[in-house]
Amino acid sequence: MPQIKRINASGAGLITADLLNKLIDGHNLNDNIVGDSSHIAVSGTQSGRSIRYVGPPIKGVGFFPVRVTKTGGVTGSKTVQCSWTYTVESLSGQELGTVMTPLRRRPAKGAISNPAADTIAIGCYVNGEFQLYDANEVYEIEVCA
Repeated sequence: MPQIKRINASGAGLITADLLNKLIDGHNLNDNIVGDSSHIAVSGTQSGRSIRYVGPPIKGVGFFPVRVTKTGGVTGSKTVQCSWTYTVESLSGQELGTVMTPLRRRPAKGAISNPAADTIAIGCYVNGEFQLYDANEVYEIEVCA
């Protein structure tokens, strides 16, 4: 079986951790990656190696947590729809978008409380473009007496 001399981290293909473990058995992964390996964490021994991706979200891989900070808009009222906009960052601080509104529908009218800075929200990629799905907005509801 030929030995792998290096692994190119800039490729676009997907590989499972199990297959990668078999391919690199006996090699020091961090020394064999070519390209940006700063988002790959390797731990354990040859008999139980763990390889994890620890970088920013990967395009096309479902929903993921993000941080939002309100940057504009209005709360809304019984006659006006809320129009909050947000700057969105990954949990590691990479800016993903500015002046963003959530894809998740808001009520046609009604107030939404002002979310605190760095509120955890949900993002995703749609057709390769980052989208803020849910900004963790909370509707202001009055209790009926």
